[in-house]
Amino acid sequence: MYSRAESLIHASLLALGISIVLAKSSTADEVVNIDFAADGDGRFIDYFSEAYAQINLDPDGMYSLVNDTPFGPVNAFPLEGGWLGVGEVMSNQTATRVGIESLSIDSASFDFQPFVDGLVLSLYDGTAGNGFYSTALSGVAGTVELNDGIVTNLNLTSNIAFEHLGALGTPYNGTLTITNNTFDLFVDDTENGIRQAWDFAGTASGTITAIPEPSSLASLCAMGATLILRRRRARSKKTDSAGLSVA
Repeated sequence: MYSRAESLIHASLLALGISIVLAKSSTADEVVNIDFAADGDGRFIDYFSEAYAQINLDPDGMYSLVNDTPFGPVNAFPLEGGWLGVGEVMSNQTATRVGIESLSIDSASFDFQPFVDGLVLSLYDGTAGNGFYSTALSGVAGTVELNDGIVTNLNLTSNIAFEHLGALGTPYNGTLTITNNTFDLFVDDTENGIRQAWDFAGTASGTITAIPEPSSLASLCAMGATLILRRRRARSKKTDSAGLSVA
């Protein structure tokens, strides 16, 4: 008969094992976190207001497209060009992390809202409340090259759509590419009579993340079994001591 503590250990190990199996079966085999370092001349352009914001200007924006007269100030790029954690790419292949390898990119997810602040920029697009936007990718393809588990080269091609979550609601379409660790984001589209553009380039880097393997479950189960055995031995010693007679 198990004690309450042993039952809790068994239940915890079972839940952990199920979560690991589900994680392994419902996610890609490998996930690579992506960072961008955007060049200083990267711009967001609002043609409706004939204004732009640029990373290496102080303040970022806004400035007249006609004669560069400042409109602002606004902090259009809260993190300037340091776009850490801007996205991730996923592969259905498994890396050995030994030697030189190449993994196919089967899907990707990016979010540019925290780095190109649409909420601030919406003050200039003529329609208040359209600042927050989502990022959607399609037609994703590419490769991640590794050397002993270290990402050495990234290549990606993808269609990209920015969709405002306010009244505009229509995607602004463009492309996102990474060629030999150099990224290019270009969106220039007109929706509901409002033309906007995202024009950025720079360097890309990646870090491959570890996903728990079934061996992790075996190790955890072994630790749990060891703990249970120790508790049983301790309880057995107590029983033996209690049964001894004193002369």
